[in-house]
Amino acid sequence: MFRYHLKDRPVAGIDLAKLAKQTDGYSGADIAHICETAAERALMDSVRRGEPRMIGTPDLEAAIAEVSRRLAPGSIPPATWPCSPTKAEPTTTWLPTCASAG
Repeated sequence: MFRYHLKDRPVAGIDLAKLAKQTDGYSGADIAHICETAAERALMDSVRRGEPRMIGTPDLEAAIAEVSRRLAPGSIPPATWPCSPTKAEPTTTWLPTCASAG
């Protein structure tokens, strides 16, 4: 998730494994918010100092501390579909079909 949200941003020295461990259970929206907050932090620091700098792990860690997780751990149960994907017609997309759906 971090790699995706940081792919078009100026970064240096990012420890993705460490960040992934620190954000275990965060949603994709939470990770996007963290990356945006870290980018803003680096930008504001660049303006204050009068010289550009890259987004680093410290920016992301500060953003993790600042951005609260939107979902409580365990609030979303694992997906349990009693259905199997089937193709309804050659011109339609794949749809779930449930035996109990009648």
